[in-house]
Amino acid sequence: MKDNTAVLFTTFVAVLSLLLVLAGKSFADTEVLPPPKVIVQSPDTRPRSIIVIIKDHRFEPEQITLIPGEKVILHIVNKDDSVEEFESRYLKREKIIPAGGVVDIAVGPLKPGVYDFIGEYHADTCQGRVVVPQPGWNAYQQSR
Repeated sequence: MKDNTAVLFTTFVAVLSLLLVLAGKSFADTEVLPPPKVIVQSPDTRPRSIIVIIKDHRFEPEQITLIPGEKVILHIVNKDDSVEEFESRYLKREKIIPAGGVVDIAVGPLKPGVYDFIGEYHADTCQGRVVVPQPGWNAYQQSR
């Protein structure tokens, strides 16, 4: 009986050793993948685009509301058959928009206030404003 126990023990140790060697070999052959790359997406810092249509010698919309410090691109589309000039001494911008043309105008950052603009060639009808309200201030009733 003692001999059988020794044989069983020796066999057990041999099988266990073989399994450990094989397992070690398979782990050694396993390709170690690099850790996944973490992609951090930064917030979109591009200015917001606002479409402004010139139609029948009027700006649509006539009023654009921004938050203080915001930068935007006014994407101005002239649907009239005549040239127009976007002009604002308050925004310090002046740009010719051909008939049927499109022009982008960068605006901002702006402090709270009302910034009027006109279509210089039809100033009696082609008028608009950029409003930048501050908390507790009714900018819609403010005028220059």
